[in-house]
Amino acid sequence: MKMAGDGAFSLKNLRGLLSGDLGSLMSKVGPQTRFGGDVSAHRVFEAVGLPLSEFKVVRQQVGDVTINDMFLCIVGGALRRYLKSKRELPDTSMAAMVPNPAP
Repeated sequence: MKMAGDGAFSLKNLRGLLSGDLGSLMSKVGPQTRFGGDVSAHRVFEAVGLPLSEFKVVRQQVGDVTINDMFLCIVGGALRRYLKSKRELPDTSMAAMVPNPAP
């Protein structure tokens, strides 16, 4: 959503959202990939274990970075490599997040 100069939502975009027009949010929606479809019984996944102790060592060397940051970097790189190998790498960036654990 575009912001006005002082950081407030622009009135035009806010009115559009309140009327049900989601157009101002569409630029925030990621590109279409094979992962955006409905989840079915035919979807598969793979899991690997990553040693937390090694993440902690790297975090101490890098500085102001979280373990979630490092995890997303690894997953993002793997996802990029996979989509590129399938010739499905989108032209625009994808977005991902890791929820923050409750205190």
